Amino acid sequence: MPRPPGLTLTEATLRGLFFIARYRFLTIGQFAKITNYSNYHAGEILRKLESRNAVGFFGYSTIPGLGRTPKVYYLPKRGWEYLLTEGEYTQEDVGAFVEVSKELTWTPQMYHRLRLLDLFIALELQLALRSHLALVKTFLEYRRIKGSHERETTDYVVDQETPENRIVPDGVFVLENTQTGRRGLFFLEWTWAPSALSRREALTGGQRCMANSSSMTGI
Repeated sequence: MPRPPGLTLTEATLRGLFFIARYRFLTIGQFAKITNYSNYHAGEILRKLESRNAVGFFGYSTIPGLGRTPKVYYLPKRGWEYLLTEGEYTQEDVGAFVEVSKELTWTPQMYHRLRLLDLFIALELQLALRSHLALVKTFLEYRRIKGSHERETTDYVVDQETPENRIVPDGVFVLENTQTGRRGLFFLEWTWAPSALSRREALTGGQRCMANSSSMTGI
């Protein structure tokens, strides 16, 4: 059996692995945007990483009449370890290792989740051009609060926490102006059709969340 080709971990490649860890999975195109590689080169890098079990993928499934779904790459334990041993990232930066189910091939929700990640990646790239702004924390609806069945973006528009008052935005992020120390909380919603949430409900939820932290004043 031929030996896998040598593997070079550049700063850009490690940054790509970091963002796979940060958002749990990325497509080739998303990896290319983060690393500033071409789509072709990003695909080649991911193929080499896969040959060393540093990344895995799901997707690439045939859907009759629609062709194939995209490959979606995730980080197995070896790739997570590469980040800690070969890069400048700490475990606090990377977070704890999270196993991704190897049985997963594709779900209808993945189209929505990938579009949501497109928006977060666009945010990350824009913030890289604005040194006075820092992305403090991100929350995604497809991740759950540890030890519970609640999605990590879940909030309530009033103090009474009932299903009728619950909102679950697709994404939430906290920005900090490092020059002033002020922070802002932002909701992100991606939809293929008119949102089920009214503008008033979304604003109410955001105002309540910001009121829960004295540091959550507008940027």
